[in-house]
Amino acid sequence: MTNVPTPERQGRSKSSIREEPCSFRVCLKKEKETHRWILDLVHRSHNHAAADRPKVYAVHRRNARKNEPRIIQQLNGDYEANIQAKQSWHSIRRTHPEVGITLKDVKNERFKYATLLDGGLPAIQAMIRDMRDTYIHQEVLDEHGHLIHLLFAHPTSLQLLCRYPFAVGIDCTYKTNRHGLYLCQIIGMTARNTSFIIGQAFLSSEDTEAYEIVLRWLKNLYTKAGLKAPLCLSTDRAGGLLAALKVVWPEVPHILCIWHINNDIEAHCKTLFRNEWDSKASEAAKASSTERAAFVDTTWRDLRTDWRHVYQATSEVECDMEWSHVCQKWSINNQEVIDYLRKTWMIHKQRFCQAWTSQILHFGSLTSSRTESMHRAVKHELPHRQGHLREVVRSIHAYIERFNDETNHELDVERIRIDMQLRDKLVFRGLHDRVSSFTMRKVLEHVESFKKDSLATVGCCTNTFSRQ
Repeated sequence: MTNVPTPERQGRSKSSIREEPCSFRVCLKKEKETHRWILDLVHRSHNHAAADRPKVYAVHRRNARKNEPRIIQQLNGDYEANIQAKQSWHSIRRTHPEVGITLKDVKNERFKYATLLDGGLPAIQAMIRDMRDTYIHQEVLDEHGHLIHLLFAHPTSLQLLCRYPFAVGIDCTYKTNRHGLYLCQIIGMTARNTSFIIGQAFLSSEDTEAYEIVLRWLKNLYTKAGLKAPLCLSTDRAGGLLAALKVVWPEVPHILCIWHINNDIEAHCKTLFRNEWDSKASEAAKASSTERAAFVDTTWRDLRTDWRHVYQATSEVECDMEWSHVCQKWSINNQEVIDYLRKTWMIHKQRFCQAWTSQILHFGSLTSSRTESMHRAVKHELPHRQGHLREVVRSIHAYIERFNDETNHELDVERIRIDMQLRDKLVFRGLHDRVSSFTMRKVLEHVESFKKDSLATVGCCTNTFSRQ
């Protein structure tokens, strides 16, 4: 028969039933005197054949799970271990093929167990309650009691911070949760030149007020741990981050990511070059997209070369000379480019030009590549980009515990392992169990460079540092 939706169900469900409903009816009633239940068959006949697969009905699958309590235990254990629903479903299908279970059944059971763990609280409140036993955290609420910022750090991350508090990177990423919150990650650097997560924050905005909260919280972590301020802090040119740094931590040297700077300059200047081509080219030339793209790319490569000479200059005098050369060369036909570079970036030249950043002990953290790599790693752990905040925090928690355990293991192995390439170097005698192999290789690069160059130009040691 034709399946059509009934009028009374059209507004509630997309499901369809038969045009002539089955006449089979049963009546279950309880006798008042004997208190017995009696089942009477009102209509015994059906207008359809028996189902070939009873497991297509949810009640059959539900009863099958109740008869196998190990399935429920496995699902609950997988949820606590942060195993994704698809993996749990595949595992149950292999271990219990006789039990019909769908992916939707797995998700429903996980939701019921999560609700049970919440203890009757809303999911966000239950998440914050659980954080009190696991994280050093801070939540910020608005006047209506709604969560607007959430900051948290794992205890094992703070142990790593106490060992390596020198270089810090801060950056935000997007599309990690259904609530539209930005994920701000604070990244540190170990002696092996690897990264670790110091702390994280979910922010409702990227304004100065939000970043001030993050920086004050980070500064408080340093103070409580008895640590000095970091030697450098690298970021991109985020909205309110520069202003927040000036207010909260003005004494910390700040480095802007040169990779983000060059990307912003390229995007802006290529737009200006396209407009220049459209305004000067003839009608026939305008119709040629190939010529237009070639003009833009050639002009950008020329500007990029001149701009690289500015931020890679090794002294302040050289930097000023290169900038003067750029202004003289490009102000003739591209004054808008010079105005953009001067007003947007050259006012911050102390934060990205090598003439100034070379005076900062930055350990090579001149870009935000560490935080970008950590963004990719964290997002890879998320089942999808529209998860509830509670599930996102659970996934991040599992990743941090595993990542920090691996990091500590690698650092412990470093103390008992000797790099075969450095084993016979006399300059490193007695340092193999105290200094990382990465550090010794860096020192070896300097030693080899002194062997190649004449020491006569270096002069005698004066026990003081001077700027050349």
